[in-house]
Amino acid sequence: MTQRPGVAVWRGALAAFVLAGATGLGFRLAAFWGWGGLDPENIRHAHSHLMFFSWATPALMALMQRHLPPSRPMRWATAASLGLGFVAYGPFLRYGYGVAEVGTLRLPLSVIASTANIVAWYGFAYGYARATRGLVRTEALRLWDAAVGILVVATLGAWALGGLQAQGVASPLALAAALHLFLNLFAEGWLVLALLGVFYAQTPSAASGGASWATAWVAWALPFTFLLGVPVALVPPWLRSVSGVAGLAVSAGLLAHTAALWRGGSARGPLVYLACRSVMLVGVALAPVARWGEAAGLRIVFLHMLLLGWISTGLVAAARSAWGEAAVPGHRAFALGVALQVASLFTITGLWPDRWAGRWAWAAVAATAALPVGAAAWMAVRSIAAKASEPEG
Repeated sequence: MTQRPGVAVWRGALAAFVLAGATGLGFRLAAFWGWGGLDPENIRHAHSHLMFFSWATPALMALMQRHLPPSRPMRWATAASLGLGFVAYGPFLRYGYGVAEVGTLRLPLSVIASTANIVAWYGFAYGYARATRGLVRTEALRLWDAAVGILVVATLGAWALGGLQAQGVASPLALAAALHLFLNLFAEGWLVLALLGVFYAQTPSAASGGASWATAWVAWALPFTFLLGVPVALVPPWLRSVSGVAGLAVSAGLLAHTAALWRGGSARGPLVYLACRSVMLVGVALAPVARWGEAAGLRIVFLHMLLLGWISTGLVAAARSAWGEAAVPGHRAFALGVALQVASLFTITGLWPDRWAGRWAWAAVAATAALPVGAAAWMAVRSIAAKASEPEG
């Protein structure tokens, strides 16, 4: 039986989530059992890059193509993004951004693999532009236009970071700005807006919810927010103010979309995370609050609220809508595991009372990290086992 479009990519993306999540779990367990000869920063890089490259990105690309004209460049780019993310995992885990010795050669293998991923994204952007040329711009398409455009802009940060490092530039602000031009625009722009577009495509009635202004607002403001990811002390106050105003605009736009999708009947669990994350962005946009958040160690909550809460549970909800229950068996266990993991992260921040802190909190974070990984592994195995009986669609 012919597989339904995108289901094979979805299963590969689930496998990537399991491997990346297990790596993150290993990072937390290493606090108790040691690092096994690996650099903790390299473990973190391998975890985050696999989540970006082979989990969220190809899953989003596959879901988008459910609502777009067929495009060979998009299909190839999606498969390449999935595969190249796995290729980059090993070099990141072993070498991070450093060089590997291959015989007499010293090669930055992780950088080479990441560059190949960027080329695949360009291929997807090219295919998307061709496939959507002349189509009536629905809310979903407007969000995808912005998402794909910001994805291309985000890659300029990766090129800039490589160039600065090659030139031996040591400016902390320049290096941090280039890094966050890539990371922040990739996560906040490409991932967030592309998933919002998927939700609108699956719930077209939500487009009548009065949030049409929000897409343009967010699309124009978002590229100016990347400096919000840089430590406050490194950014000149006037530049921080520009990014802060842009951050407030993005927060307002995302909350408007959240409300429209909520009223339209979209999956509400992921929308709760998006709403919480959008409110948190208001604090990040205000320099005094951002300084307090840095001191309290809230960045880990901020990131997981977005990437694990909104993006990961949103992708599972969207996959359920696209391909049915057979593609996401155990999705409720996954959602529960994510909720417990995000909640547990507060115990290792400054918001948690000192009298209740201790080694147990880190153990709880490690234990809850295993829950979404286990649920995703079950989802992947059951989905693969059931593929022969899936109807075509």
